[in-house]
Amino acid sequence: ATYIAQFAENSPSTGMDEPISQGWTAHCDGLTLYVSDPQGRPYYVWSSNGKLIYYGTASKIDLPIEGSYLVKLGDSTRKIVTQ
Repeated sequence: ATYIAQFAENSPSTGMDEPISQGWTAHCDGLTLYVSDPQGRPYYVWSSNGKLIYYGTASKIDLPIEGSYLVKLGDSTRKIVTQ
């Protein structure tokens, strides 16, 4: 796929400085991942090496180790880092 960006002088703000809200949230507390989606859609969780860790609709899952994870729900993906 090829993507082309076009920029115009004095164009209105695109809102890229503001958080993009897709109606769902994801965060970690230790090795526990919490995902909240008002629509109850299933989501994917991948480890930083590309291994699928989880697919489903649970609001809370235990992650195997500390590190970075990708959470994909619908058309949006978020990076989550355990601490």
